[in-house]
Amino acid sequence: MSRPGWVLWAGLGGALLLFGIPPLVFLTCGWPALSPTEAQPIPTPVEPIADPPPPIGLPAEVRFWLPISGAFFLGMALGFCFPALSRRGKDASRLPLLLALGGVSLVLYILHFLPFSLQRYHNLKQISIGLIAERDGGVALGTALATAGLFLLYGLAHRLCHGQNERRLWIVVLAFALLFALANFFVAPITSLDLYDYIARGRITAFYGGNPYVHAPEKYPGDPMADYVSWRHVTSAYGPLWEALSALLVRLAGNSLWSNMVAQKALALAAYLLSLLLLAPILRRFSPQRALAGTLFFAWNPLVLMEGLGNGHNDVLMTAFLLGAFWMLGHARSSANLTSRLLYGGMALLFLTASILIKFIPLLFVPFFLLYVLSGEQKGEKWLSYSPLIFFPALLLVVEHYGLFWRWPEIAGTFTRRVDMFRMTVASVGREALLPYLPEGMINDLVRGVFLGLFVLGYLLLLGRAVWTLGRPGRKLASRIGLVGGGMAGALGGFLWWYLGGWKVPGERWGQVLGSPSGLPLSLLAGLFLGAQAGTGIVLLMRREEREEQPWTTLLEKCSSAFFLYLLLANFWYWPWYLLLSIALCALWGDERIFTPLALSACAGELAHLGWNFVWYWWGITWETTYQMDALVVLGMVVPALLVYLILDLGRHRPRRRQPRGLPHR
Repeated sequence: MSRPGWVLWAGLGGALLLFGIPPLVFLTCGWPALSPTEAQPIPTPVEPIADPPPPIGLPAEVRFWLPISGAFFLGMALGFCFPALSRRGKDASRLPLLLALGGVSLVLYILHFLPFSLQRYHNLKQISIGLIAERDGGVALGTALATAGLFLLYGLAHRLCHGQNERRLWIVVLAFALLFALANFFVAPITSLDLYDYIARGRITAFYGGNPYVHAPEKYPGDPMADYVSWRHVTSAYGPLWEALSALLVRLAGNSLWSNMVAQKALALAAYLLSLLLLAPILRRFSPQRALAGTLFFAWNPLVLMEGLGNGHNDVLMTAFLLGAFWMLGHARSSANLTSRLLYGGMALLFLTASILIKFIPLLFVPFFLLYVLSGEQKGEKWLSYSPLIFFPALLLVVEHYGLFWRWPEIAGTFTRRVDMFRMTVASVGREALLPYLPEGMINDLVRGVFLGLFVLGYLLLLGRAVWTLGRPGRKLASRIGLVGGGMAGALGGFLWWYLGGWKVPGERWGQVLGSPSGLPLSLLAGLFLGAQAGTGIVLLMRREEREEQPWTTLLEKCSSAFFLYLLLANFWYWPWYLLLSIALCALWGDERIFTPLALSACAGELAHLGWNFVWYWWGITWETTYQMDALVVLGMVVPALLVYLILDLGRHRPRRRQPRGLPHR
C-alpha cells in the first residue's frame, strides 16, 4: 500500500474538526438534548446587545445619484458586449478587458451596496433595503439597474474566459473574487433576516441552556434578539451541525450583536474562500480546458456574493462541504488500491454528510456518490461488504450531532414543516390558482400529492438510469441493487406516509387503524414491498445500450438534475439563495446549456427582492397582491430561463449542414 497523500491527511484533519464540534458544544454550552421542555426564564436585567438603532433613510444625494449611476454602469456593461463577445483564440486584449469587467463590477458593488453598510445598519430592527430606503422608487430603480449590470458584466467575463488557462487570467479572477467578497462582507443583510435568526437560536443553546429544536425564539421574550428575528414562533429548520456551529460562534462572540454579525460573516467568508480552493483544483484535475471559466462562474456570480457574503446564508457553508466531498470522491476513483479507494470514498461520504447536517438537500446525492465509488464492481458480496465500511464514519457523524440535540418528535419538525409552506414556486402558483374553487386544506393535499408524486417518479427514473451509467453492474447485480435500494426507499416512504398523516386518505375507519402506533409496522412492510418491486422494475426498465459515458460527468449530471428536479417539483418554499448550490454544481458539470439560463434565473431572483421590498408595498399588502407578486416572481425566474435552455438545447441537437466538395469556404 502506498503512503497516504496530503489530500487524505487534509481530509482526516477536516474529519477530526467535524467530530470535535459536539464535544466542544457539550463542554461550553451543556447538553441541549437534556434541556427542559419549558424554556427557562431569562435573568433580569438583560444586558443590551447593541446601541440604539440608526435613523432610516438614505442621504438625498445618494438617492439622486443611485439611478443615474445604475443607468450609466448598465450602459457601460452593454458597451463591453461587442469586444467581449468577439474575442477568438488567444488575444492580447483579453487580459485588460477582463480587468475592466472586474473593475467596473467592483465599483458597482461599492457605489450601490456599501451605502447599506453593516457597521451603520447592523442594529436596525427588522432591517431591509426597502425600510432603509423608505420605499423610494429611485433607490429601487438604481439598485435594479446595478444588479442587471453586475449580472451582464459577470456573463461577459465568463464568456471571455472560455477555453483560457493563462496564469495572469487566473490571478485576475481570484483577486477580484477576493475583492468582491470583501466588499459584500461589509454590506448589511438588507434582503434577508436569516443572519439574525442564526444568532438568536445560537443564543438559545449557548446562553440559555435551551434546545433550538424544542424552543423557538418567542419562548425567550426578554432576549434582546427577539426584536431582530423574523421566525420568532418556529424552531430550527437546519441541521444539527449548523446549530452546533451557531452556538459556538455565539459563545466566541459574546453578547455583542456587532461581534456576532462579524463572526457569522467571517464563517461565510471562510466558506466562500474554501469553496474556491476546492472548486479550482477539482476543475483543473477533471476539466482543465474550462477550469478558469468554471471557477469564475461560481466566484464572480452576484447571487453567490450577495446571498453568501452579503446576507451570510449558511448555503455557502453547505456548498463548501459538498465541494469537499467531490474533491475526495475524485481521488477515490483514481486510487491505485482498494484500501485507498475505500478511505477516500468514506471521506467523501463524510463530507457529504456534513453538508446534509447543515441543510438537508444534499441528501439527494447520496445514492449517486455510492454508485460512483463502487462502480465497476460486479460481485454483490463486495457491494454488501464495502458499503458499511464507507458509510460508517458518516453514520457516526450523524449519531454524534443528532445525539447532541435529540428530542422526538420535536426534531422531526425540520423535515415535516416544509410540506405546509408555499412561496415563490410553481406549486405555490398552482395552489393560489385553485384557492377560489376548492377548500384550502383539500388544495394543499392535492398540490402536495401531485408535485411530490411527480418528483418521486422523476428521481426514481434518475436513480434507475444512474445504476447503469454510474454503477455499471451486470443485470443480476443491478436487479439486486434495485431490490435493496427500492425496498429501503419504500420503507422510508411508508414511515413518512404514516408520520405525516397519509393514513387519513382511506377514511375514518381504516385511518384509525393505520394511524395508531400499531399501524406503523403495516406501513413499513407495505412500503418495503412496493418499493422493492418498483426499484427492481425501474432499474431494469432504464437499461439502454448506448455509448459509454464518463462517470465523473455522469455523476455531476445526475446530481444537478436531481437538484433542479427538487427545486421545480418538491420544494414548495423558495428563496433566491437556494440557487447557490446549483451554481456550484453547474460550475463543476460544465454543460454550456445551463450557464445562461441559470444566470438569468439568479438575476431574476435578486430582482425579486426589490419586488417584495418596494413594489409589493406600493401595491398595498393584501393576500391578493401577495399572490400576484408570487406569480410574477415565479414567471420571471422560470419562464425566461426555460425558454433560453430550450433554444440552446435545440441548437445543440440541430444537425450541421455539410459543405459540398469543391465549393470555397467563406
